[in-house]
Amino acid sequence: MRTLIPFGVAAAATFASLGNPQSEDSPRLAPAFAHNAGQHPEPILFTTRLPGVSVVFERDAVRHRLRDEVVVARFVGSDPETRVTGEDPLPHRTHYYLGADPTEWHESVLNFAAVRYCGLYPGVDAVFRGTGTSIKYDFELGPRANATSIAVRYDGARSMGIEADGSLIVRTETNTIVEAPPYSYQVRDGLEVPVDVRFELRAPCEFGFRIVGAYDRDVPVVIDPSLAYSTYLGSASYDQLGDMVVDYNDQAYVVGASLSPDFPATGSPVPAFPDYSVFVSKFDPNGSSLLFSVFLGGSSNQIGYGIDLDPNGDVYICGDTTSTDFPTTVGAYDTTFNSVNAWDNDAFVARLDGSDGTLEYSTYVGGASADNAFQVKADDFGSVYVAGETWSHDFPTTSGAYDSTLAGPKDVTLIRLHALGNGSADLDYSTYLGGDGYDEVRGLDPWVSDGVFLSGSTAAPDFPATHGATGGGFDAFVAMINPSGGFSADLLWAHRLGGSGHDYATRIDVTDDGEPVFVGITKSSDFPTTAGSWLTTFQGGGEDAFAARVSPDGSTLDYCTYLGGSDDDRGMDVVALPNGNAIAFGFTKSPDMATTTGAYDTTHNGGDDFFVTTLNVTGSAPVYSTFFGGGSNDVAYAFERSSSGAWFLAGTTQSADYPTTTSSFDTTINGGPIDAVVSKLIWPQVSTFGNAIPNSVGSLPLISLPSLPWIGNDDVSVLGSHLLPGTVAHIVVGTESAAPLPLDLVGGPPGSALLVDPFATVPLITSADGNASLGLSIPYDPGMIGLRFSFQILQVDPGLLGIYGLPITHSAGATMEISP
Repeated sequence: MRTLIPFGVAAAATFASLGNPQSEDSPRLAPAFAHNAGQHPEPILFTTRLPGVSVVFERDAVRHRLRDEVVVARFVGSDPETRVTGEDPLPHRTHYYLGADPTEWHESVLNFAAVRYCGLYPGVDAVFRGTGTSIKYDFELGPRANATSIAVRYDGARSMGIEADGSLIVRTETNTIVEAPPYSYQVRDGLEVPVDVRFELRAPCEFGFRIVGAYDRDVPVVIDPSLAYSTYLGSASYDQLGDMVVDYNDQAYVVGASLSPDFPATGSPVPAFPDYSVFVSKFDPNGSSLLFSVFLGGSSNQIGYGIDLDPNGDVYICGDTTSTDFPTTVGAYDTTFNSVNAWDNDAFVARLDGSDGTLEYSTYVGGASADNAFQVKADDFGSVYVAGETWSHDFPTTSGAYDSTLAGPKDVTLIRLHALGNGSADLDYSTYLGGDGYDEVRGLDPWVSDGVFLSGSTAAPDFPATHGATGGGFDAFVAMINPSGGFSADLLWAHRLGGSGHDYATRIDVTDDGEPVFVGITKSSDFPTTAGSWLTTFQGGGEDAFAARVSPDGSTLDYCTYLGGSDDDRGMDVVALPNGNAIAFGFTKSPDMATTTGAYDTTHNGGDDFFVTTLNVTGSAPVYSTFFGGGSNDVAYAFERSSSGAWFLAGTTQSADYPTTTSSFDTTINGGPIDAVVSKLIWPQVSTFGNAIPNSVGSLPLISLPSLPWIGNDDVSVLGSHLLPGTVAHIVVGTESAAPLPLDLVGGPPGSALLVDPFATVPLITSADGNASLGLSIPYDPGMIGLRFSFQILQVDPGLLGIYGLPITHSAGATMEISP
């Protein structure tokens, strides 16, 4: 049983782990077989999906959907009482929340590693099992079973033939199926003894097997053919990504919408709803498998736009739906579709269990016209914030909200929800924000307890901006609202910026000092950049990306710079780093967009490429900038930096050569108009940095990180004459940033690999002779380039209760260490 049945390889959601050699060798999860618990119509018994192929198992046939056609392998003359069972249960489950009727939902659908047809023919079983990117099948013949009883007819085939090498060729209208000559054997005394089994044609497009020569008829025979599909790529429809979030274990969660019936569902295609369904998929840390995929939807369209995790690891999503039967839960804020017109949509908010994807809470939010929800963020206090837009005059607002009246055709909305299942009481705060024009929102970031930051665009001349000026057409804005129910006082400030063209702010993130950093798109050659910023003039094309940072009170621009090259560029997401640097993520058509030395990819690959650019704290220069993508269009949507320092990129692609790794979930494009993609970048160890300079007693040496990734090793030795034998010394680390610095104290006490607050102390146990040494390493991140840090050893004298600064020496040639 060693020959596989590869069905072809393609990617609906690709997770690439780049720069991490270990990920290349990690095992790939084999296709799983999902039991039909009612989510599919009869006569379906099990389903699975391979890249570009969905497979359905019925009692007498196996159906393969290959792009635009269905090919059915039918077991001719099989026993109508054949039992089809799952073997080797898998730990993950699949959930289907489709329609408003909870009795039609299907939770915790079982997945198996194999499907067995028991008694398909007298004494003959068939077993289907997933391996890597493929499915293999075996016919298992018991003693005295007749191989000639097996007959398989390909419905939908145009012709069939046997090649000179013994392989079987099946041709359909658009595909060619090749079954290699079967490998067959008997097991005798623990060894596989080959048996000569060959294909034979029985009728048009029907084949079977015949055994040639002698064999032991009292010993079981295994017939193990190999099936290979070629000449196709992927599924036939759209897979659209909306957003991504990453947990502390580097597990990525993505939300979006799919029109594909064969979208990967940890073992099962999506049931046949006529329009888009929302998907939520969770990847393992290596990107080699889906831990769960959840589908939500009704009889019409729905799209998922935003996703976030709360402190408990539960998953919040938001989006919009035109389905009157979208799944809601008992006790939710609003269980009834609100839009008067069938073509208008309501917003929705839902919560899923982060461990297995079980639906815990789901509600509509909206009024009589169209409503959207684009971003969702959960805070540490049980609240979830949702930013969206509405055309509804009766969008639900709360008492004391900043604005309870629709000001223009479309306004921004901000709600705070407690998903406790207390009905209308769940809506804690809800307000409009806008003027007499079109107002849009794309970014949301609740910041500590002081307020909520929003970013978007406005075409309203009377948009309530407290700072900045009107440019022309749509202008970008960033605003801060304190949802305290203080009416007009809730709007703390709003900064508007723009030029004579259209300008749009997309995502926003906030530094540890409370300064909003945001990115976006500008069509203005006179966009208000600031002196000293990296690019102060429009770079060309129809639109440039931009990045900006605003003071905590919104009054001034700390910096504002164009990003891009001579063609079109768009800024889509941003992450503020602890040292004040910011990572801008977007996509570009510009082959001349600037990259930096040591970048992952310094060459534009064609069409739209992703770009990732880390700006220094003043926005005056890039410390790292790279392209990422394939030869066609790659559209950026979401960027995350995990607690481990890894970068996660998510978007959609039309590129057949989008960079993937061999162990990723899906390695080639699926053939529909667009596929979703998720990639993980881990920083490699490269080059070295020179010696650190010893400090003098009581001083703190400053060491500046260079502009390239670097590693080395610095053994920090504390002089014995300065320590009391057998006592505790401390290492103190200081930085220019108020944020904690990740340190790994090699040789330090247990648990010393931790985030060290600036100037906090970590105990260091000295030896009996008063000596102590340790290695100091800092996980590398391009955002840390240029950060200066200091360290000092302190001795606590328990008798005098005094604290003394001690000198630090370095062995000759030693260097500081940075490692991933």
